[in-house]
Amino acid sequence: MKSVLLLLSIVCANILLAQTGTVTTISQRVQAIPDERLAPFYHGVASGDPLTDRVIIWTRVTTNQESVPVHWRVATDTALTNVVAQGDATANANHDYCVKVDVTGLQPNTTYYYGFTALQAHSLTGRTRTLPTGDYPHARLGVVSCSNYQSGYFNVYARLAERNDLDMILHLGDYIYEYGADTTGDNNWVVKNNRIPQPNKELLTLGDYRTRYASYRLDEDARRVHQQHPFVCVWDDHEFANDAWRDGAQNHQTGEGDWATRVSLAKRAYFEWIPIRDNTDSAVYRSFSVGTLADVFMIDSRMSGRDKQVYNTGANASQASKDSLSNPNRTMLGKPQYTWLTEGLKKSTAQWKIIGNQVMFTPTITTPVDTNGMSANTKFLLPLAEPLLQERFSADSWGNYPAEQMGIMNTLKTNNIQNAIITTGDFHCSFAFNVTDSPKTYNGTGAVAVEFLVPSVTADNFDEYLYNPDVPDNLKQFKEIIKQAAPELLRSMYSTLQKNNPNLEWVDLEHNGYYILDVNNQRTQADWFFVDTVLLHTTKEQFIRGYFTNNNQNKLQRAAQPAPLKEKQEIPAPLLPPQFVVSVADANQQPNTNIVVLSCYPNPATTTQNIQYALRTTSVVRASLCDNTGRTVQHLFTGAQQPGIYQLRCTVQSLPSGTYFYTITNGTTTVTQPIVIER
Repeated sequence: MKSVLLLLSIVCANILLAQTGTVTTISQRVQAIPDERLAPFYHGVASGDPLTDRVIIWTRVTTNQESVPVHWRVATDTALTNVVAQGDATANANHDYCVKVDVTGLQPNTTYYYGFTALQAHSLTGRTRTLPTGDYPHARLGVVSCSNYQSGYFNVYARLAERNDLDMILHLGDYIYEYGADTTGDNNWVVKNNRIPQPNKELLTLGDYRTRYASYRLDEDARRVHQQHPFVCVWDDHEFANDAWRDGAQNHQTGEGDWATRVSLAKRAYFEWIPIRDNTDSAVYRSFSVGTLADVFMIDSRMSGRDKQVYNTGANASQASKDSLSNPNRTMLGKPQYTWLTEGLKKSTAQWKIIGNQVMFTPTITTPVDTNGMSANTKFLLPLAEPLLQERFSADSWGNYPAEQMGIMNTLKTNNIQNAIITTGDFHCSFAFNVTDSPKTYNGTGAVAVEFLVPSVTADNFDEYLYNPDVPDNLKQFKEIIKQAAPELLRSMYSTLQKNNPNLEWVDLEHNGYYILDVNNQRTQADWFFVDTVLLHTTKEQFIRGYFTNNNQNKLQRAAQPAPLKEKQEIPAPLLPPQFVVSVADANQQPNTNIVVLSCYPNPATTTQNIQYALRTTSVVRASLCDNTGRTVQHLFTGAQQPGIYQLRCTVQSLPSGTYFYTITNGTTTVTQPIVIER
């Protein structure tokens, strides 16, 4: 414990580099304390982007060393004894100590287990799969999106981690959220449950984005689902900033730096922390073939080419807005990606064409609003509610880019491309659509595809929006009125959507969950599973609805029950890492991990530095700064803290360039840690 305390103090010292002329701040405590049994692989393991002969495997080493050699191995058994591939890599600061390996030479349609070794310790053992070749009778894909740490617990991830027959999990974006947490109020759930993301601020710098990914991956449920299944991921907007587009975002303001720089840094952190195959363009649109059964096209509707959203799209839209929307060159994907997608769909010989998509594709009509049974007070809100509803369904969806939306539908129609399945995230709600360009007149025929929207893992649904509305300051007086009207508004939204869109088979606006996309030669079926809450850790989930489309029909039917599991259930990866056998002498030298430094950035430092660390027990430490002769320059820190994760931020611009040493003591043990300051 004492040496760990000193590690914490080193962290503190690194961030508290000098007293004179410095400003030191400490974040609020958060709950997810690293499991010491996982040291130094606290963030677990992950795999992704499986192909028929290869797959990406990932881990991160938590260390204060400049670089660490890492050994990896892939085997066909959970004990990692029947090794089929192995090699060496390096964890270093340039990639935030993340290690990604593209393991090649594997067999198709095979379950593998993998692990890493570094600093005399083994990582968790992960489970992954390669994709099949040729005929493949039955595929099952988990589908998720919108995992906001501060909105609740990742119970959805926990339930998916328990499944043993998934080929992969599609994450359709908003893997992280860029916001800080609202920690105000006397009864704040985020504060009471220490569900505070790190850093607790809007993400702007490389260190900010890295730290946010790190805090997510310390979550036990997130760690477990990555351990058990390969992921295929695309980003949406919150990996960057809300309502992002090619050259900006609604949540990128003047004073927050250059947008292109922010995007570049966010992409770098994404490719470091997500098990995605690297490429020179940092592009995420790509395809995967599940034998001849299905081709999966993962698209990027955010950063590859999207024009700015038009928010004024309703009946009172300006002429400029109308002209922008009707511009035939207006793009969601950008020309290169649009061509890649449409040509890929035309050339695909797979039975099913699955599109991994971020935002709602199907044209959706939201007016007139159904006011049957609505009270006078609720009707009073309609002038405010109607444009907000229209904006929610049109401003950040494919409906804001009608030329490309219609272009894709025409590609499917004119080329007689059957069995297109659009899987969609972003909306935080569940929808089952028959995709047509004429939803108002849909009569059960003529759809060119089907679309399944997945609810959020944790992010707010429509009921949270209404019961706790985020209204502008000039409309604060309406907040209580909106809350009181929430039940009526929800009922009206359901009936409005169903009456105006006969192609909409089902909608749920209120629950968190996921769906399983079950694919065989006869049909493709989406089965929605909801968790009962995200505000408590719970093991409860419930099958809610299933919809399927038969081969070559492009028409949804309700399923009486969820699709059957695969006959073969794969062996799960073990819950704990293999023990690393060491000598008695080596064991006595193993560091105590009651305090763990999770990250220190930037290092070398110039003006500011951030340190994130975990504290397991209430402790008092003292830190001092020494120059390279050992002379104490300044006392830096003395204090007691409760168990949790903390982040310290300090300005260091008053210190001359050079090497400094932090001396950390708890009264009986002293350690030192060097750090470099550069100008």
